[in-house]
Amino acid sequence: MKGPEWKYVVIVEEKEKGNPRVQCCFCDKVYVGGSARIREHLHGEQNTVIKQCDKVPEEVVDEIRKLVQEKKEVKMKKRKLEALDKATSSAVSKPQWPTLPSLIKNEKAVDESVPWLEHFIVQLLTTVISS
Repeated sequence: MKGPEWKYVVIVEEKEKGNPRVQCCFCDKVYVGGSARIREHLHGEQNTVIKQCDKVPEEVVDEIRKLVQEKKEVKMKKRKLEALDKATSSAVSKPQWPTLPSLIKNEKAVDESVPWLEHFIVQLLTTVISS
């Protein structure tokens, strides 16, 4: 589904691959671009390759700026949720416990499992005491 920025351009040439050539309805500039480039042209985001339209009405500029801001907020919220999900899922992951046969055969495995065992006992006691 195309966004609202597409109502301000006319597709001049469709391409099999990539973005189409579009023409601005306000200044008649023709360029190759998709949604992001159309928004850049209409609202004049700085540091972009495409030149800002100098004939676009202020209402359209405001509409596109609001759209860009909403997209940024959604993107930031998604990134925060992904980071939170990653942090909480790795914090809750269960330790890899050595198997009994490996403990019997390997003294080093016993030594390495002691800190995990201590951690497990503390967690168990905390759970029992808080219940």
